[in-house]
Amino acid sequence: MRNFSHWTPVAFSFILCYSALLIILMQLGTGREASWAWQIPFFGHLPMCFVLVACGTSQMQREIVELRKQLLELQQKSVD
Repeated sequence: MRNFSHWTPVAFSFILCYSALLIILMQLGTGREASWAWQIPFFGHLPMCFVLVACGTSQMQREIVELRKQLLELQQKSVD
């Protein structure tokens, strides 16, 4: 479960943003004014912020696990 914790905000923002986009697109056909125009790119690209953060955090977590393994190997070698 530890690996999925980085991706929870991504999934949440994806569901939230694309449900908002669906509502916006459904309302575009009703002839509303163009005040919704800025929201389409905003909600469309917002999940990418979370994807980039999750990728960096996931990479750091993998490096930490690898460093802990190396540290444990070095400690075992010094004991032997």
